[in-house]
Amino acid sequence: MTHTLEVAVDSFDQVRTFQVEVVGRRGVNRLTCQLLRDYRREGDGIYWAMQVPAVLKDSYTVADRAERNRLAEQTPIRDGAVVEIAGCEYVARVKKGDYSDVVVFEAR
Repeated sequence: MTHTLEVAVDSFDQVRTFQVEVVGRRGVNRLTCQLLRDYRREGDGIYWAMQVPAVLKDSYTVADRAERNRLAEQTPIRDGAVVEIAGCEYVARVKKGDYSDVVVFEAR
């Protein structure tokens, strides 16, 4: 198990992001994602990851650079990887293709 994930506080959370390796139309790619809860409907308790869109800025903050450096050092989550969320183990099921809902985590 290489990753311990935490649910994102909001859509601007740069501390809890992580990368997922996906196979899309253009080959293998790394997507920056954040962990969310309640995939199909509110209250279902299913953990999933949503892609964080890339944003171009005229100037980058210390937080932007820290996130970029942290993500560059991490191993991306791949399909079938076991991760820890809220003290429990989950298996990553990465979607094949280019989707904003990149991965769903299944309880082990």
